[in-house]
Amino acid sequence: MQFADIAEEIAELLGPDSYWQLRPELRFIPFAMSGAGDLYCFHPNAATDAGVPVVYVWHDADEATFKAKNLQDFMFRGLLEAVAEVDADSLIMVGGFTENCRTMLGTHGPFLSTRQRGVVADIYQRDLSAQVRPLPRGRNATYRGLLSDEELQQLLGTEMGFEQLDQSFAYMREG
Repeated sequence: MQFADIAEEIAELLGPDSYWQLRPELRFIPFAMSGAGDLYCFHPNAATDAGVPVVYVWHDADEATFKAKNLQDFMFRGLLEAVAEVDADSLIMVGGFTENCRTMLGTHGPFLSTRQRGVVADIYQRDLSAQVRPLPRGRNATYRGLLSDEELQQLLGTEMGFEQLDQSFAYMREG
């Protein structure tokens, strides 16, 4: 998002006729948008000594979900999620998958803690492997990635240490 886009989104969030219908006591500062039109926002109302949390604000539901306790953890999470499930054959990139992982770590690594950088570097050295995801009725789905869903969730829980991780709350005003 460009700065003008951020200002425009803030005005839209707070506008009296906004389809977001944000509760007046909430202040979200959008900094990115998903391909579906949902917003990644800083949530200054929930700031702590650890920083300003990042929330994912759904455009088509009265729900915002805590993604990280601060921007650093949000980047850490993103670097892990980017390689948890990979269709390397359909990626549009210059160079190979491994090279692009190294580039991502090079550009984003300086914003991580030393420990987080080490965790990501270790994972990025792995080879893509088949992972299994359990589905309803005893079925399984197979996908390729550098880490399993279980390992991803375990890493997010232990490395980020965020009590509100993935918790959701309503953001729309009543009536």
